[in-house]
Amino acid sequence: MVVRVKRTNLLRLAVLLAVIVVGGVLLHVGRAATPFLTAEPETGTPSAGATVGSDATASNGKYVTFPAPAPGITPYGVADYCALEGTSTVIYGWAYDPDAGAAVDPTVTVTINGVTKTVPTDQAGYRDAAINAWIDTNRAGNIKPGTYGFRAVFSGLSKSTVYTISGTIINIGGGTNANLNINDDGLLDGAATNSFIGKTLPINCLSGTAGTITKACSNNVPLPTKYDHVLWIYEENHTFSQVINSTNAPYITNLAKTCGSTSQFHDGEPSSEQYPDSTTYVYHSFSEYIAYAAGSLCQYGNGIHGTGCWATLTSTQKHNLTWKSVFQQVNEAGGTWREYDESADMNCDNASHGLYHDDHNPSRMYTDVRSQCATNDIAIPPIVCPDGAGKCNTAPTGRLATDIASGNLPTYGLIIPNVDNMMHDGTVNQADTWMKTYLTPLFNSAEYKKGRTAVFVIWDEGNSNTSVMPFLAISPSTKAGIVTNPINGFAVLRATEEMLGITEYLGCASGTPPHAVGQAPPAGSSCFSGATAKIRSIYKM
Repeated sequence: MVVRVKRTNLLRLAVLLAVIVVGGVLLHVGRAATPFLTAEPETGTPSAGATVGSDATASNGKYVTFPAPAPGITPYGVADYCALEGTSTVIYGWAYDPDAGAAVDPTVTVTINGVTKTVPTDQAGYRDAAINAWIDTNRAGNIKPGTYGFRAVFSGLSKSTVYTISGTIINIGGGTNANLNINDDGLLDGAATNSFIGKTLPINCLSGTAGTITKACSNNVPLPTKYDHVLWIYEENHTFSQVINSTNAPYITNLAKTCGSTSQFHDGEPSSEQYPDSTTYVYHSFSEYIAYAAGSLCQYGNGIHGTGCWATLTSTQKHNLTWKSVFQQVNEAGGTWREYDESADMNCDNASHGLYHDDHNPSRMYTDVRSQCATNDIAIPPIVCPDGAGKCNTAPTGRLATDIASGNLPTYGLIIPNVDNMMHDGTVNQADTWMKTYLTPLFNSAEYKKGRTAVFVIWDEGNSNTSVMPFLAISPSTKAGIVTNPINGFAVLRATEEMLGITEYLGCASGTPPHAVGQAPPAGSSCFSGATAKIRSIYKM
C-alpha cells in the first residue's frame, strides 16, 4: 500500500494519519527509505525507538519517524529551501530537538559564505503547522515537543556571486549540537521553492544582475533552479581511454577537463535485458536509446524490468512503444522537444540509408508523441569533417544551426550526428571536429549566456557492459573536473527531469525498476549502479 501526500489542511492530515500505520508498519512515499540521521533528512527509520510523524509538504510528501524523547539525543533538521522576498534572500527550514529536558526551542545558525545568522525556532516559523500540531498531540511528556520552523533573512546577496550554505542546530537542553542538513539533491520542494543544489544557493533566491558568462563552464554564476533548455548529444562505440586525453579528441578532452566528466560512466543495461537468457553482451543502439528516453527497455509489468523487452517484440511492436517517454513528459510540463537527425532524408525518417540509422532515432518509436513526429523529429543536412583537417568542409545548415543562431532551441533537444560524425563509422577526430563546429556557436550564443542551457554528451556501447565510456556534463555553472562517481544514462534522464521542473522520474531514473501500477517491482529486478547519481550536485548544474 502506498499513501501519497500533498499539501493538506489539518482535517485532511488527520484522515491521512489515521491510515499511515498499519499493523505497526510505517508507510512512506518518495525516495527509498535510508538511515534518517546519515542520509535523507526527511525519510527513513532511525535506530532509536520511534513515534510516527509526518512532514507532508517537504520534497513532495514523506513520512518520518522521530526518536523517542530521551536526554542528550542529538538534534537534527534541514535547511529546506530558499526564496527571494523583495531584495532579501530568505532561508526556510526546520529543526527538531528530541532532548526531553529542553525547556526552550532549539536555536539554528545558518551560514552563507562565512556570514552567520543565529535564529530562533518556533512552531510558526515554517509551513507545517498542522504537522507540528499532530506531533505535539502524539508526543506527550516532552516539554517542547515537535518540529520547529525557522526563517533566516540575509540581505545584500547578488546574482553575480556563488553562495554556499551550512548551519548548526544548537541543543538548548544541554545535549550535543548537530550539523544542519542541507537539501542539496536538486529536488524542488514544490513549484515555488528552491533547493540548495550542491549546497549552493540557486539564482532564483538572489537579487541584482547575473554574473557574466564568458566560457562554456566554470563561470562564477549561481545555479538556475529550472533550465530553459537541456540538450543531449549521442556518440557511439568508444571507451573513455579511446577518447579522453587522446590527441585525436582535443576539443572533447578540453570539455571533459574544463566542464564535467566522470571516469565511471557505464551502460545502464544488463545483457539479460538486451537478449533474455543470453550471457553474451550484444551491441545495439536501439535498446540504449529507448532505455534512456523512458527509464527502461521494457513496458511496465513482469520480467527483469517489465514485459515486452525489445528483443522479444515483433518489428511492428518495436516501432510502436506504448510506455511513457521524456518527450511526453516535456509535453505535459508545457515545454517543447525536438530531435535533430543528421543525414535523415525527411522528418520522422523510418528507414536506414547511407549515414542515417533509423535505430538511432528514438522519438519516432513512441506512440505517446507519434502525432508530433513529422514536425518535431527533424532531418538536418550533413556536414563533412575530414579526419585530421581540424575543421569541417562546410558550415552547418538546417534547423539545428538556425535554432542555435536564433535562440529558438527546444526545452528538450536530442541531437544525433550521422554515423561518420558520431564515432560509429567515422574516426574520433571527425566526431571531435563535428562537435566543436556545433558547440562553439552554441556557447557563444546569447541564449547560452543567460545561464539556463545545459548539454549532456552520452556515449553508447563500449566493448562490454562493464566498459567505461566518455561522458560530458556542460552548463555555464558546471565546475571543472573529471570525477569518479558511477553514472549511467538513467541518471542523465533523472537530472534532465529535475532541471526541467519535472517531478516524475521514469523507470530506473527513480531508482526503482519499472513495474505495474499497484504492484511491486518484479522479483530479482534492479537498476544498475549510478542510475540515480545526483548529477546536479556532482557537477553544480
